Amino acid sequence: MNSYKNIRGYTLVELMIVVAIVGILAMIAIPTYNGYVDTSCLSTADQNLNTLANFEENYNLEMGNYLAGTHNAGDDINSSALMRPLKWDPADKGTFTYNVALNSVLDGTTYNYVITVTGMGGCANANASFGPLQKGFGPQ
Repeated sequence: MNSYKNIRGYTLVELMIVVAIVGILAMIAIPTYNGYVDTSCLSTADQNLNTLANFEENYNLEMGNYLAGTHNAGDDINSSALMRPLKWDPADKGTFTYNVALNSVLDGTTYNYVITVTGMGGCANANASFGPLQKGFGPQ
């Protein structure tokens, strides 16, 4: 006859404790991870915004005016009315939408141009946390 007295295993209570501990760790880790992702998106958006501003300034030096327009996330650089003349191809394929508005007011100050960067795709959650990133350049 088979005897089950010598077989050792985990009880249901022990397994429930392990599941509860894993659940608590996940409850702490997932929001922290999402916060790091949002911060990374904001940092990338800020860097791209400043790069786009440099290309705008170079364009102004060459052509004598600033270029306004929108570049949607995922658009081909050659079909973008904003990026093609600036000769800037952002490396964040499909992550951000860029908008340049001329003679715009931001926080009560009129600027030569205001750049707005909005997260798309994996960075869309950063918009909910921080909102779209905006900066004005060249106060008038």
